[in-house]
Amino acid sequence: MHKVTAGSNPLLNYFKERCFIDANTMIQLVSNLGFPIVCVGVLFWMQYKQQEAHAKESMRWTDVLSDNTEALRYLREVVALLRGEVSSD
Repeated sequence: MHKVTAGSNPLLNYFKERCFIDANTMIQLVSNLGFPIVCVGVLFWMQYKQQEAHAKESMRWTDVLSDNTEALRYLREVVALLRGEVSSD
C-alpha cells in the first residue's frame, strides 16, 4: 500500500498553500460557532476572493480589447492606403 505524505501529494500541497486556517482551527470554529455560521463566513470569504479574481480578469480583458482596437485602427489605415494605391493605377 502506498502511503501518501504531504510532500508527495500535489493536492495536499495546493490545499496547504491556499488554506487560511488549519483543520484544528476549523473544528474549533464549528464547535464554538456552529456549522451554518462558519459556512456563511467561508462563503463570504470565497465571494471576496472571487471578486478580486474577476477584477484582475476584467482589467486583462480591458487591455486586450484596447490592443485589438489599436490593431484594427492600424489595419484600417493600411487598407485605406492600399485602396488609394489600387485606385491611382
